[in-house]
Amino acid sequence: DEIKCKGYGFSRIDGTTKASERQNIIN
Repeated sequence: DEIKCKGYGFSRIDGTTKASERQNIIN
């Protein structure tokens, strides 16, 4: 599952996410 991360993008449960994944959600 994915969770909100500090108001931008999304973060995996382990607290990390790929830049491409974050950008994809923002876009």
